[in-house]
Amino acid sequence: MSITLAADDLCLTQPAVSRQIRALEERLGTRLFVRGYREIHFTAAGQALFAVTDSMMTGLQETLGAIMPPQRGHA
Repeated sequence: MSITLAADDLCLTQPAVSRQIRALEERLGTRLFVRGYREIHFTAAGQALFAVTDSMMTGLQETLGAIMPPQRGHA
């Protein structure tokens, strides 16, 4: 994983993403990533958080798809 690539995908700067990660780690009281020279990796806590939030986002998308009317005219 790369913070720089994630920042590019989010249209944010790398420092902004790094600040958000640090803020989340401080709020949770645990490190979520092990930082290397050019990439980062999940800690066990980070992997657990990712698994839960990924599942939640999938459920949310499925729920919204079930209750929202189809959109028309969008290519």
